[in-house]
Amino acid sequence: MRIICRLLTGLFLALGLQSASAFSLLGPFEPWMTTNLGFNSLFLGVVDVGGPKDISEGYRWNIPVITYGYDQSFLDYFGSNGVAAVESAIQVFNDLPVATETNLNSFSLNTTRINYHAAQLGLSDLKSSALALILEQLGLTSPTRFVYVLRDFTDINNPTVIMRNFDPVTLAPSFYVNGTGYSYFVYTNGQISFCNIVPIDPGSQFPSFSAVADYTFNSDNPGAFYAGLTRDDVGGLYYLYGTNNFALENLIPGIHGTGTNASNFVNLAIRPGVGNITFQRLTNDQCGGFVPLTICYQDAYLTNNTLQHQMLKRDVKQPDVLFTAAHLGFYQYSRTGTSNWVNNGAPLQNGPGVIQPPVAINFARVGPIFSPVDGMYSGPADFYAGPSGWASFDGSTNAPIVYPADSSNNNSTAVNLELSEPPYAPIGPAFATTWMLAGQHDKVFLLQTSTNLSTWSTITTVTNTGQDVGYFDHVLPSTPQRFFRTVPQ
Repeated sequence: MRIICRLLTGLFLALGLQSASAFSLLGPFEPWMTTNLGFNSLFLGVVDVGGPKDISEGYRWNIPVITYGYDQSFLDYFGSNGVAAVESAIQVFNDLPVATETNLNSFSLNTTRINYHAAQLGLSDLKSSALALILEQLGLTSPTRFVYVLRDFTDINNPTVIMRNFDPVTLAPSFYVNGTGYSYFVYTNGQISFCNIVPIDPGSQFPSFSAVADYTFNSDNPGAFYAGLTRDDVGGLYYLYGTNNFALENLIPGIHGTGTNASNFVNLAIRPGVGNITFQRLTNDQCGGFVPLTICYQDAYLTNNTLQHQMLKRDVKQPDVLFTAAHLGFYQYSRTGTSNWVNNGAPLQNGPGVIQPPVAINFARVGPIFSPVDGMYSGPADFYAGPSGWASFDGSTNAPIVYPADSSNNNSTAVNLELSEPPYAPIGPAFATTWMLAGQHDKVFLLQTSTNLSTWSTITTVTNTGQDVGYFDHVLPSTPQRFFRTVPQ
């Protein structure tokens, strides 16, 4: 059984939202969403956690309070400044007004800003990344990427293309994102094919990726930060969580009745959206765990076309959303997928459904990435070091706060080695490995290479700061074997 009430259209019309906007919904992969059609593909520089859903198949939380917290790895690596950065992102969501009191046109079409000092240093803003990754875990995905989606490419001359981007006023498919119209052409390299999105306006060179929800597809943008959510981001949230949007939903595990509903409460039912989501932090205890929290709330559900209410409670011992710092190789972040999201749609339908905890958002201990300039091994001068890392910055003239925090807890540096044989591998590396540096904090090592284990050439120096180091190499066909090592200086 699947019921979606679209009365939210009237709400958005009352809010005065203009057309030329749209959002995309996130959910578990459908069987046709394969790597060959551009999903979950390293070739595209992104790792998907799910795919775009049809308008009636959205996934959302059905609890009004989502808890979050930080594990010790995050606290050690990012320190109090890192916590403050994520807290600032959380506050953006907690400060959103209720939909019935909001004119969405008051939200900007593009909140992306550039800090040129941070851009020069190759730094990524921690707060902005948290803002985007939280938005994804609330059920939204990149609207620009999924304006057009390649559904089938069996017949090269007649590909099947669908739209998974929807106008919050009409709920019809839309080719606009934050006021910019897009078209497409089908790109294929023989192994991977997808719709390459291009602006309709010939004066626009590239897609703007203006929505914060676009971040997971366009995260390689050092120095950029978000001043807030865009109009289309908020429009997507108000559609999903609006109290006029009804769907058949189960309660998440760990929900109990309380008061008069202690022994008799309704689980599976048609429910409205919870309205605004509030995030509440679970505090860390002295033993490395979390202080338990009990949350009571009023749940609404529909019976015989009449809205009913019941009191429920959750005994929360672990955060619904946990932030960590992790060794992730060449990736900036990883996060929990959609495999545990519950599909309450009718048979053969792909939603709607419920997002369930736990969720983990893991920020990499990312640092410099090195790669050879000319593919030769003639010494350090032939290698280019691309600086990168996490920082906190804004539009002020204040210097970026660069992570890791200055702490002896951060002397755990991983060296990530990735080799690809030309032509560049379309799916992934030909070989990849990681090893840890063993030494004191700030100890300097030499990264070296050899073909015979006798004569070694130094590629670069690596400092054990806790920031992981990456080395990306295209192996020359004339190189039968190659060895790498790090040695103390």
